[in-house]
Amino acid sequence: MNSLVALAGRFLLALIFLLSGIDKVVHYAGTLGYMTKAGLPFPQVLLIVSIIVEIGAALAIIAGWKTRWAAAALVLWMIPVTLVFHNPAGGQEQMAHFMKNVEGAPLFSAHTFCCREMCADDIPRLQQFFDANPEYFFAVSGQGPNPDEARKEFEALPPAGWPFEKKWLLGFAGDDQSLVAMANVIAGLLADSVWHIGLFIVATPLHGGGAALFLYESLEMWMRRQGARWSRLGVVEGNLRAVRFWEKAGYVDLRKRKVELGKQVNVVRVMAKPLTDGTLSEYLSLVSRDRPESP
Repeated sequence: MNSLVALAGRFLLALIFLLSGIDKVVHYAGTLGYMTKAGLPFPQVLLIVSIIVEIGAALAIIAGWKTRWAAAALVLWMIPVTLVFHNPAGGQEQMAHFMKNVEGAPLFSAHTFCCREMCADDIPRLQQFFDANPEYFFAVSGQGPNPDEARKEFEALPPAGWPFEKKWLLGFAGDDQSLVAMANVIAGLLADSVWHIGLFIVATPLHGGGAALFLYESLEMWMRRQGARWSRLGVVEGNLRAVRFWEKAGYVDLRKRKVELGKQVNVVRVMAKPLTDGTLSEYLSLVSRDRPESP
């Protein structure tokens, strides 16, 4: 029994590195292009070494072979990787990434769940979450998540010409570090103090018991602390569960738009909610595209 517990612990510890290495193999060209753009010397050699270290050390830890040496190799490898890709001298955003890699500190907690900002290494983990909880994708596009859905979610940005401050890709996890929810949140979209929730998905087993609303309320409190005065989102009209959820969370309709998502053309209800002392009238004076009369 103890050996099975130890095996499970080693597997959970090494899984993120194993998936990260596999993701680099699957998306070799894209990762190589990113490293080349970052100005790294000998990017192809470094990428191959990274794949070998992450996959090899992870498998060694899982197998229980030379675990101390394998763990030490991962730690020593992550130090230069973190400094190169998230140099703390590169500004507040890079400092946040640096502290995340070094400390793994959560942005906020929601009871037994912790919310952390996800990075490129979390793409395989996020894809697993999407594959295990496909209901949202069927509701809005008529099909399940694509094999590269998580990577697209990580790389996607607002349309050209839309001002914004920062995109946050957030993951909620329990004590076992498995994802129970995710959120795509954009700060300062279209106007100061306006935050946009692009996506909020809670694991299917948590539906119906109040956990989703509790996680959202914790997210909303964090957004307020970051200076958000209004929150906006778009919900597909036919996704009745989502419509009821956001209405219960206090969001109200502003207008409707037709949007093509996957194989479907959906009517999207644009909704908003004041988070502090702001009013919806003030909001609409700032965000003209959400006014009912706007084209």
